[in-house]
Amino acid sequence: MRLFRPFAIGMKPPRPGRALLVLGLGVVVVALLLWLSAKATGDAGPSVQPGPSGKADPLRADLLRCNELGAAALDEATCKEAWAENRRRFLGAPETR
Repeated sequence: MRLFRPFAIGMKPPRPGRALLVLGLGVVVVALLLWLSAKATGDAGPSVQPGPSGKADPLRADLLRCNELGAAALDEATCKEAWAENRRRFLGAPETR
């Protein structure tokens, strides 16, 4: 005769897998609600955008025009010069004149 019976007759022992599943789903739901509430309030943090400069940059205008040309810009000399100048500025190479 057994004196200690942790579970009554017909009861099954608890399953830790189910508890972990419910806990995991709860965490996912809470994270989703927090993300949605932050997105709805516009709390996305500071956006980094270049401000308007005092004078217009002709290189920027050329790059935008070349972008609008698409594949035809590959054969245009002004686009090639603009891309070279953009690379020089980005990479910080010294000016060559």
